[in-house]
Amino acid sequence: MTANEYPEDARALWIKFKGREFVVMYYPGNYFAYPVDNGSLTPQELQNLFRYLVGEGFINEDDKHTPYQPQ
Repeated sequence: MTANEYPEDARALWIKFKGREFVVMYYPGNYFAYPVDNGSLTPQELQNLFRYLVGEGFINEDDKHTPYQPQ
């Protein structure tokens, strides 16, 4: 799988969370959060987004995050 490909069972979510827009790509065991504004994410922002997504059932608590790296 190359960097721009996701498995067929991948899901995407476009969300506005605490005033900031994100695209979240998820496939079992992994998720990626991309800020739409391409600004940096603090660890606290990422943790808050993670807790929200787990609470809403979009991702699982034991999924691992792969940090966003701007191209």
